[in-house]
Amino acid sequence: MTSLLRHQIVLLLLRVFTGGIFIYAPLDKIIHASGFSDSVWNYHLLPQAMINLWALWLPMLELLLGILILIGVWSIEATVLVNFLYVLFLIAIGQGLARGINFECGCFSQGGKGASANWSTILRDVWFFAMSLWLLWAEKRQSTWSLLQEIQRPESLRD
Repeated sequence: MTSLLRHQIVLLLLRVFTGGIFIYAPLDKIIHASGFSDSVWNYHLLPQAMINLWALWLPMLELLLGILILIGVWSIEATVLVNFLYVLFLIAIGQGLARGINFECGCFSQGGKGASANWSTILRDVWFFAMSLWLLWAEKRQSTWSLLQEIQRPESLRD
C-alpha cells in the first residue's frame, strides 16, 4: 500500500468520524430545541436574550458542517469552523466545571437524558478536537466520491 493510498484512507476515515459526529450530535438538539435551550442556559454564559437564538442556529450549523465534511465540499472551510466550535465547546465546558456548575453537556442528548458534564467530557472533546485538527492537516479539495473512486482504483492505474 503506497503512502498516497494510506493518506487517502486516513482522510476518508477522518471525514467519516468528524462529519458523522457533526451530523449525529445536532439531531436531538433539533428535535428537542427547548431541551437544548435549557442546556445552553445551564452553562450561565450567554445573556437570556441570546439563549434561544444560539439553541436554534447552532444545531443547524453543526448539521451543515457535518454534511459538508462528509461529502467533501468546502471541507477545509467546514473543518476550520468545526475546530473553532471545538475550542468554544471546550471553553464553555471548562468554565462550567471550574465554577462548580452542575450541568448537562447538551452535546448529544437533551431533555434531562444527557450525562452531566465532567472532566471526561473535556477529555472526549479534546480527542474529537485532535481528530478534527488531523483532518484539517490531511484535508484536500476533493469530494468524498472522487476520493472513494481513487481508493478503489487498482494500484497499477494510479498516477
